[in-house]
Amino acid sequence: MVVDGWGLVLHFGAMIALLLGCSTPVEVLPIVSSEPSRPIRRWSGGFVEPSPADPPNVLVIISDDIGIEASACYRDQIAADRAPQPTIEGLCAGGLTFNDAWAYPLCSPTRAAMMTGRYAWRTGVGRAIDANSPALSADEITIVDVIGGEQSAYIGKWHLTEGMDYPHPNQLGWPHFSGTLSGTLEDYFAYEKTINGTPQTSETYATTAVVDDALAWLEAHDSEPWMLWVGFNAAHTPLHVPPADLHDIDLTGLNFDTDPVPFYQAMIQAMDTELGRLLEGIDRDNTVVIYLGDNGTSTQVNQGIYPQGHGKGSLGQGGVHVPLIITGPGVEAGSVDAMVHAVDLYATVLDLLGEPLPTDTALDSMSLMPYLDDPYTEPQRERMLTELFGTGVPESLSGRAARGPRHKLVRLFTGTERLYDLQADPIGTIDLLSAGTLTDEEEEAYQDLSDYLDQIAAKVEQ
Repeated sequence: MVVDGWGLVLHFGAMIALLLGCSTPVEVLPIVSSEPSRPIRRWSGGFVEPSPADPPNVLVIISDDIGIEASACYRDQIAADRAPQPTIEGLCAGGLTFNDAWAYPLCSPTRAAMMTGRYAWRTGVGRAIDANSPALSADEITIVDVIGGEQSAYIGKWHLTEGMDYPHPNQLGWPHFSGTLSGTLEDYFAYEKTINGTPQTSETYATTAVVDDALAWLEAHDSEPWMLWVGFNAAHTPLHVPPADLHDIDLTGLNFDTDPVPFYQAMIQAMDTELGRLLEGIDRDNTVVIYLGDNGTSTQVNQGIYPQGHGKGSLGQGGVHVPLIITGPGVEAGSVDAMVHAVDLYATVLDLLGEPLPTDTALDSMSLMPYLDDPYTEPQRERMLTELFGTGVPESLSGRAARGPRHKLVRLFTGTERLYDLQADPIGTIDLLSAGTLTDEEEEAYQDLSDYLDQIAAKVEQ
């Protein structure tokens, strides 16, 4: 069955019409942890019935600012110089590589979509969160609200709030959080880390600290199934020289400003090395591993593959086309060409854990389980959406983009539109609207995507 994700969720072959808004309260339950007074939330509203199958553990890994041209396993799509990534290559060899995965141009909207199963126009998180932009609302039904209990933890970069004055991870349902709240570290070797609401200074290399904390939680957590989200800060700026035992890229005599790519690649290799240490500490026979990027690579380090204005922070392919790899028990190795979105991780993780989908809020998430069972299954989506908006986003970048199986329409809030044929032009640099007369197929695609964006805009205005 093919649907487009517009306020619908496909789950176990049933299409559920969902109501806009959140009308049922969140029940507060006592937490069972080292801080027994800290409350957690569990959703008490309507549900789609969960799967009766025995669920696996789920490990979600988010890399930062790494598009497909910098990622292992995407050489067939884009030729580029890549950092050594043997750990991620191993995930691909034993699992599914999604060739056409979209996220948001910046990290906060992607993380909000993953956490809620809702597009940015619903959550209001349309740009990187700071003191001048809204954080993720505590009224959202997060994935951990549904799961509840002590079986989940979030480790690493958060960037869904800005400081403890906003709803922080524990207040948004996570029974355990250890990591950095803001989007950027001033220094990977000296930064503020927050552990369950308590800030402290850390001088452990940030990529290493994320894995140290994840392994410590796993060692202390003896019940299954568990769900662990790990958000690496790498390879986000500031560019730097990682510890020598984590990479083998020669940075001698190089400068961050004039030679940024080698430093960026060293950070990626260091992350891959530490990811290998994390994977060694889990039960791979009973754990589904999901690896994805939160947005594309910045133009500074994308080796000129995407032109200026088409990388991170833009609606261009270089800003939104990200790696997505899933591996684990029962997952058939191969690749998937169907359109999928970071928002789909919400329904997918709940599906894997046998947990219900809430029916009291509008969702845009579709479970990827059909692809895990059969990589060649019929595509679930007809269209996909990404957005960039909010205070401080330049007018020349603010807007929405939608795509179908072949074409992509970018519509800026200024009214400017661009249409791309991603089959003939996968980088997305040739605007068909300015190139000349559209073919019948291109005109049909334009009208379909234009109508879809009109529907989105009408819903936003309600």
